[in-house]
Amino acid sequence: MQSMLRLLLLCLFPCGTGFSQIFTLVDSIQLPTAQIWGVCSDDGDSLCITTVFIPTAKPHIYMRKVNYANIVQQSTPKQLTFDPDFTSITNLTDHKSIIHNNEIYVTFSTQGDQDLFIFKTDINGNRIGNIVTVVSGSADPTNDMILVTDGTYIYVLHFDPPNQHHVYTFDSNLNAVSAPFSTTTNGHNNIGNALFLSGNFHMFTGSTFGFNSNLLYTTWSSNWAPLSTQNVLSSVSGDGNWFSNGEVYDSANQRWYIGMNHIYNSQNIGQEHIDLLAFDNAFNLLERIHVTPIIYNRPHMVLKNGFLYLAYDRPGVAVYLHKYQVQNSSGLGELPGTTPGPELYPNPSTGRVYLEWKNFSAPLTVSIEDLRGVTVKETVVVPGSEIQLNTGELESGIYFMRLKPDQGEVITKKLLLIR
Repeated sequence: MQSMLRLLLLCLFPCGTGFSQIFTLVDSIQLPTAQIWGVCSDDGDSLCITTVFIPTAKPHIYMRKVNYANIVQQSTPKQLTFDPDFTSITNLTDHKSIIHNNEIYVTFSTQGDQDLFIFKTDINGNRIGNIVTVVSGSADPTNDMILVTDGTYIYVLHFDPPNQHHVYTFDSNLNAVSAPFSTTTNGHNNIGNALFLSGNFHMFTGSTFGFNSNLLYTTWSSNWAPLSTQNVLSSVSGDGNWFSNGEVYDSANQRWYIGMNHIYNSQNIGQEHIDLLAFDNAFNLLERIHVTPIIYNRPHMVLKNGFLYLAYDRPGVAVYLHKYQVQNSSGLGELPGTTPGPELYPNPSTGRVYLEWKNFSAPLTVSIEDLRGVTVKETVVVPGSEIQLNTGELESGIYFMRLKPDQGEVITKKLLLIR
């Protein structure tokens, strides 16, 4: 039996081009033997994820391989650090990892955030050589470091307040190849990630830490000279956009995908949540998904074969992995084995907008969120119903409509409201 939901909206809607959903969640799991951090890299035929777990009295870094097609299928977590490593080193805290030339590089800070170390393993997690000291007794905090490669060298960066980084350069054997130096100011708060693309480093960070923080896009030359700074997402009513560890460029569709922390000005530091953003090359915001409730952190991402893999953690509790299908430039096709999804038309609109779903057969919660993830309208719809929502008090702009069945995945449709 085919039922139809028609959602009639009277809208105050700015002009724009048509658009559709970019991210569709297809799977989500909690990773075992993982309590904090979830740093992911592409291993070619599998996803490589490093996490921190506390098996006894000391925290240690573990690595596992995750099947791209079925993320439930994982290798047994491989322990990368051990108690003897910390007889003369304070227990580790934060870490980052990357894959370079089929080897895994891991950098970590220690309690007190004064020391920073790096080591490497083979692609299966077997240690190669010793743990190397990046810096010891630093007067500037070494946590929330950045680890990136330009294809030749390995770069480790950490905070040089207020708006700079300390930069350390290593060859593939972890030999220092130049003296450490600091970048010159390119306004940002340093908590983020870096990607080397087309001869330059690209970073997304907050303009500050916490409230009133804009999301900034900065570019740097191959020798870390500042090139440009652009505000790509402004704070609204004092909220904060920062901690953007997730950073991926989709060259096929010429889009940036960013995973970041977001906090409302009415909350406390530590209550932030994770948002997933899509920008075009001109940094027009194409989609924004409110991924988690409060108290989730550190998103990291890999784009592979049309799917985006997003890892994040609830501090000290668990690490999670989401798998999203990414819409290509010609539109989002139906997933294998699924029934046709909802259609929203006309969109953009200056008047009535209808939502049609031929396989809608159970009560459905319909909510509308603004770009900050705030729910501005919500109602429950039953099969065959037609409802009218009063949106007269809403500002013109982009909104997200969430379709939430009692069971199954939440579906998101984008609304362009034009006055």
